[in-house]
Amino acid sequence: MNILFLTSTYLPNPSANGINSKSIIEELKKRGHQVTCISVQRNGETDVEIIHDTGIHRLPPSRYSQLIEKHANKKLLTAMLRITRSVKLIWLLHDFPNHDPQQAKRIRQKAQNLHFQKHFDLVIGVHKPYSNIAALLEFKRHNPDVPCIAYYLDLTNSHLKPKLMPQPIYEWLCFKADMRIFAALDLVLIAKKGERVYKSGKYDIVRRKIEYVDFPTLVISDKNYDNPRIDDDQSAGSSISLAFAGTLDRQYRNPEYLFKCMQAASKNLGNIEFHIYGRGNCDDIIDTYAGTASLKIIKHGLVSHETVVQALNSADFLVNISNTIEDAVPSKIFELFSTGKPVINVVFLKNDPTRAYFDKYPVSFCLEGWQPIGNQPGKLAEFMQKNIGMVIDSGLIEESFRANKPEYIVDLIEKTQFLSNSSSGGI
Repeated sequence: MNILFLTSTYLPNPSANGINSKSIIEELKKRGHQVTCISVQRNGETDVEIIHDTGIHRLPPSRYSQLIEKHANKKLLTAMLRITRSVKLIWLLHDFPNHDPQQAKRIRQKAQNLHFQKHFDLVIGVHKPYSNIAALLEFKRHNPDVPCIAYYLDLTNSHLKPKLMPQPIYEWLCFKADMRIFAALDLVLIAKKGERVYKSGKYDIVRRKIEYVDFPTLVISDKNYDNPRIDDDQSAGSSISLAFAGTLDRQYRNPEYLFKCMQAASKNLGNIEFHIYGRGNCDDIIDTYAGTASLKIIKHGLVSHETVVQALNSADFLVNISNTIEDAVPSKIFELFSTGKPVINVVFLKNDPTRAYFDKYPVSFCLEGWQPIGNQPGKLAEFMQKNIGMVIDSGLIEESFRANKPEYIVDLIEKTQFLSNSSSGGI
């Protein structure tokens, strides 16, 4: 079967949603299906590339995204850009949350052109970005006989509510957008966290199209990675290594509370090396804590996914910093679980949805960001001293998180009878 994926930034440097897409795409290919991707283009990437037998067609990001990235260090200019965008969005409320209709149009046109060449049997659009979903809707209107699946890794209500917008209006706009998409497409895969939102009776008319799924990023590697604490003699003065991979943001994923705890804990632990992979707007916060005597913070910036996987498997401890956005679960936590390493989870909400997953993981420590620093560094140091060098058996992890394996979602997609055992098309 010939399948088109509309995803965000994909290989070789995928975003979090791109990593989720990759897990499903690799499993689909294992079963004999052909997959083509339309993704967002990063600087230096070609328009078309074949990676791991997947044809990747890249489109430049929206003009707004390009300007924000280009002028990230110019606070006044970026503030003006955000204000201008906010004004523009008022005129786009009728199509909320499709904030980039021109980008959605470009994606739909690219999908249509590829369909003329390859005759896709199925199209899957991944949210975020929402422009993928808007493009998928238009593709379905032009190609009603092609099955189309919307895959909501992030819920519609994960879009930040405009500050001056009343909550009831925001909720109504989210509902209107969902109904527009759910009614038109053939199947909607929604992250499990969405059950709380979509159990409402107002969704009964489209409920038969909804399937709840978890993040498919639990992939146990059979590779062996060097672990400095296992290979070294663990002599006094050797460093403890931590790794974090993802986007840091001072508004919704701020690392400062963690740094304060780590700085205090290092007095009992000795030298700590904290490796950060990814980008964000917290460099000044990082620099404030990076130069302390016993806490060394190393910024690696944006690197390939393969480099991240190797770094996670080589560290002594892994770090997750949860969102301050309600109902948002970082999909990368299952990549962390895949390693079997001890994980430090930083949360800022008392009802943080990651807690349910970490409660099932055998070796984790939770830092509660609303608590005074107090004795948290002492408890963190005790956890790290007790669990350094620990690796959980992969069988136990797979048993605990079976629904997070990519096979689970691909089984579900195939059970819809959209896919068959036949294979057509090509890269």
